[in-house]
Amino acid sequence: MTLIALDPGLTTGVAIHRTRIKCPECHGVFGELRFAQHAECETLGRCDSNGFLPDQYITLVVHKNTEVRELIEYHRPTVTIFEDFNSGGLIDKNGQATIRLIGYIEAVTQVLNIPTCLQFPRERYPMIDPARQLIKAMNKKYLIHEVDALAHLLLYEDRVRRGVLDKITERRRTNKVTKA
Repeated sequence: MTLIALDPGLTTGVAIHRTRIKCPECHGVFGELRFAQHAECETLGRCDSNGFLPDQYITLVVHKNTEVRELIEYHRPTVTIFEDFNSGGLIDKNGQATIRLIGYIEAVTQVLNIPTCLQFPRERYPMIDPARQLIKAMNKKYLIHEVDALAHLLLYEDRVRRGVLDKITERRRTNKVTKA
């Protein structure tokens, strides 16, 4: 399973969580476990006893809409989570670019038939500190946009784990998913 969370803007934060990914060195073209390769791979700690890679969180930033599309196309996520735009009135050119990017994300996921989950900016706040700690544990320097995207991803996972995602998000315009 792969989840992608986006904090859209001129600098778009991206967080990816990959779970239960087959180790490419252990599995053949048809997905069968190749025991000779697997024994070495498992001994080196690259994968678990069933030939799966460890869960992996990845954060990054992108600056072009096409890079967002390429990430979504490459990873084919189970769900794409993204932050909605919130305005207190007048919208400057950066805000307009963000609104266009949100529409672009909705279009790309719809064309690729990938479920989405829309979240509002303020909803990520309880997950900011856990996201920051997780990125620090990766020994990585980060931009705030990466923290925000990861906070949205952690929020989504928390809501799924607690069984409250449907109740919270059922009336939002782009939500086409209940669970990953």
